Amino acid sequence: MHLADLTVNFTINDLTLWILAGAVGGVSAGRLMKSKGLAIIADLFFGVVGGLIGIFVIGTIIRVGQYGLPGELLLALACGVLGQVVARSVLTLRKRAKAAS
Repeated sequence: MHLADLTVNFTINDLTLWILAGAVGGVSAGRLMKSKGLAIIADLFFGVVGGLIGIFVIGTIIRVGQYGLPGELLLALACGVLGQVVARSVLTLRKRAKAAS
């Protein structure tokens, strides 16, 4: 059974740019959410993770490769922001649940 014909081609330059775009998205979302202290490291981490997951998962689904590098960078940036927002929401909910018990 053949489910998908999937070929992944990327270079180290592409990977570096995706990481940078995700980091920029994470830090900018963190600044908008007014993060403080060591949270900038978490902003970077969740932005990079969100950007990379977005490129590999969402990028495969919508075939972002046809839009070239600008499309990939925009997707990495958007998923970096989304990763940061999801991580911050989960952490906030955990703090509230811990405080309530």
